[in-house]
Amino acid sequence: MVVLLPLAVLAQAASAPAAEPSRLPAIEPVLFLDHGALTPHRHAPRPRFVPGESGTLRASVQGPSYTATLTETRAGPLRAFTIEIRYTKPVSVRHEWIEVDLPAESATALGRDSVLHDLRPVLYLDTYAPKYVATQSHGRTLVLAGGDDLEGMALHRGPHSVKVTLELDDTANHPFRHEARCRTSWRQKAPSVEHSARYRAAGETQSYHFYVGEVAPGPAPLIKQRFPEGFRAALALTDHADQSSLETLRALLYGTSSEKAPRFGCGGFLGHHLSLTKSLFFDSAGLAPPQLDDPRVQQLALEMVRLGIEVIPHSATPRRDDRVTTERALRFFQTLAAHTWIDHQVETNCEAFTDRGWKPGDPYYIADLLVRYGYRYIWAGRDPGTPAGELNMLAPDHPELRTPWLYAHGPDAAGAPRLLLWRSAWMYLDAPRFYAAYAPQALDRLELERGLHIAHTYLESMHTHGPYQRKHVLARAPDGSIETTPQFEELLGEFQKRAQRGSLWVAPVGAIADHVVAMSQVELSYLDDGAAVVRNRGPHPVRGATFTAHGPVLVDGVPPAAARVEVDGYTFWLDLAPDRSYRVETDGGFIKPPPPASPLPLAR
Repeated sequence: MVVLLPLAVLAQAASAPAAEPSRLPAIEPVLFLDHGALTPHRHAPRPRFVPGESGTLRASVQGPSYTATLTETRAGPLRAFTIEIRYTKPVSVRHEWIEVDLPAESATALGRDSVLHDLRPVLYLDTYAPKYVATQSHGRTLVLAGGDDLEGMALHRGPHSVKVTLELDDTANHPFRHEARCRTSWRQKAPSVEHSARYRAAGETQSYHFYVGEVAPGPAPLIKQRFPEGFRAALALTDHADQSSLETLRALLYGTSSEKAPRFGCGGFLGHHLSLTKSLFFDSAGLAPPQLDDPRVQQLALEMVRLGIEVIPHSATPRRDDRVTTERALRFFQTLAAHTWIDHQVETNCEAFTDRGWKPGDPYYIADLLVRYGYRYIWAGRDPGTPAGELNMLAPDHPELRTPWLYAHGPDAAGAPRLLLWRSAWMYLDAPRFYAAYAPQALDRLELERGLHIAHTYLESMHTHGPYQRKHVLARAPDGSIETTPQFEELLGEFQKRAQRGSLWVAPVGAIADHVVAMSQVELSYLDDGAAVVRNRGPHPVRGATFTAHGPVLVDGVPPAAARVEVDGYTFWLDLAPDRSYRVETDGGFIKPPPPASPLPLAR
């Protein structure tokens, strides 16, 4: 189904007197709604905008399963647009998007590295990336910025224009595949099944925002950064429970499993003041060394949480678990403040979210239990590869790739929950490859690109023979205790150095997701005098919210307390109180109205 909606780019266009004909073509967005078999018809109505209060313009269209309304208001130098879709029947949404063609002799856009670049032939931006493009044509400049409620934005460069695709809902931005059947062994092969479409209930309403306008030459946006307190990049080690034991866990944390050893507490994650996400079995069920079924591991887990390590379930047990067992585990993990989940062996654990745990009505359904016990972030399962083995999952050097890493899944039926899935990168590698992947030059590049790396690891592996024995970062000491290897201590020292200088945020995956989600509630807007306004629309404070400008700034008339000049601009950070606005000024301004000139023509 395709619906054409005319777009008034400038407020005065509705009432301006006749002027010289513009050399720019009309700008006409097109709304697409693909609901599969439920909406097989195609139509293209062209409703007129009706002036409302305070210069508001509005157009509505109806389809067999929805009503869509586009509202336009003035917002400083840009026009603010809200598209609201209300579903009148249950639908399965595969794609909903708006296309806008911008005239362009040249174009720049913010890449996934949060830096302005000349636009390449194609650029995909994920939910949490800044969505900004500026085009120049016949001496005039247009800016389009997408709101954080958009699932993504795609830019395609043509000879004389840029096609902007504002992705309201697109399966490519929230991919989901589940096991075709639960098996008795992970070695048994079975296909996975694509199930990325999203259920929308009758009466449900979704709203999305974007901003368009002709502006003064040389616009310079204020850039929201993903990570807090000025950190340029983030790294999370998510260590899976499969190889864990009391002895190996103590070595991983303290550098050695022996409390009597002189190096105890001087090495390992805690010795280097580092954090990670560590999954553990609630009950090892005889298939693994005792974990949280051992009171000593329970006490160690409590200490880990106290020191900032995220301790989470690795399913409930290594066996397939019924709902009762899963709920017992979730109840226990409340004592560890867990809100992130990792499935164990999705091929055999039927209750794994990417096996049958997602499916409402299934005996192994667990999504409702996860929500009931406060879980927000669910491992997406099988790890996609990164280009050429690069650390950075955002892959800014490959703008033609989609890189969703944290995205909503569900609901899958009426009343079912919506959860956020996160992806990781497989890093259970032979030790030489593992250390080479985290070489200083690779970490330098990750920081330069303002990148993200979430590692899927088995750091407690202690196999004595076979191919897995080459993957160790722990070793058996002469006295029989277990200790970290010198190479691993050197790597932890490198992480610690970068964390202390404020360039690499080594954090649990739950903390990274919490901050990114909180920043998606922080709204940027621009005023006619060139200032920007930052507003935290979320219910909680945002600690260390980080931004980059093209030069020094004043925040509410005062220089920020935390700031530094970097290769890609002036970076500053501050805490944002809920429901409060902050005025940000810089010399020359950010985005300003154009000098008086003929308005762009309306699409009629």
